[in-house]
Amino acid sequence: MKAVNSLIAVGACLVALFYGMDIDLYSVETSLEVTPVAVAWHLDPVFIVWNETCPAAAMTFGNTIVASPWLKNSPKREWILHYEMNHVRQCRALGWMMWPATLVLDMDPFRGAHPVSPDYTNIEQSDDLMWLPPTWWRDRWHFFTIEVRLG
Repeated sequence: MKAVNSLIAVGACLVALFYGMDIDLYSVETSLEVTPVAVAWHLDPVFIVWNETCPAAAMTFGNTIVASPWLKNSPKREWILHYEMNHVRQCRALGWMMWPATLVLDMDPFRGAHPVSPDYTNIEQSDDLMWLPPTWWRDRWHFFTIEVRLG
């Protein structure tokens, strides 16, 4: 199932490159995981694809955020990108299961019976509005992993 996550993430970037869209590297996280049987190094970049035809301010596919170019200079930029990064965190925790999980978890506070009104001056507002994996939850999917098995 990790292959599905990889296809989503890499596919979004390949489509952007194929159509000549601007791509920015938004963030990069690395982590080292040591267990009694293996050592793994994880690389998790997040890309922003600036797309004129994006039907929303921004949308997230795996580790790729597709955003409308008007967002580059908007006062709403930081709030919206923080919100989309929360979707990246959801994907890292749940993998492709994040889409079926929307049936039981509040993954997107702007949908449903009681949509919220964002306070764009409070960047962390979306942390309280949507389901986020707890800090103890180990990421289930990474963009790139190098693992050495011991024994």
